[in-house]
Amino acid sequence: MIAGVGNSSVTHPLPTPFPNPPLAPEPNMQKRLLSQIARIKASLNYTDVIGHDLGIIAASNSVEHLIPEPTVSVELGETGNRVRIDFNKYGHDGVWIECRINSGDWVFLAIDTVKPYFDERPLATGNTHETREYRLRWWDKSVAHGEWSAVQQVLMVP
Repeated sequence: MIAGVGNSSVTHPLPTPFPNPPLAPEPNMQKRLLSQIARIKASLNYTDVIGHDLGIIAASNSVEHLIPEPTVSVELGETGNRVRIDFNKYGHDGVWIECRINSGDWVFLAIDTVKPYFDERPLATGNTHETREYRLRWWDKSVAHGEWSAVQQVLMVP
């Protein structure tokens, strides 16, 4: 007879019966976790180093943003086409926006502290197409400062 073939009896381990199923988690887990974090931060031995190690204090954004990085697009507004300018403030109060049309002179357009900004000016007389260019600078404490962003360009058509 070949080993392992025939009338060999193999015994398998029996499943382990658990006397009591595990308890379901209590509701309000987030509230309990935030309370625990508050208790840790209130401890006399707590430091920012400990907070970073535990993940209680997030790592700060160490990238310095010297210029705004706008995104410019054309969309349909309530009164026709409009230009939408999206930007991140990165801790600044807002942005100073300038525009030029068909390679003309740069003119002040707006100071914006809430994104996005919408340029809803109508097309020039004659209702022809326009090439609009935009550039932004940081605006903090009533002063425009820093380098200009890269020029963003859109084509406005009737």
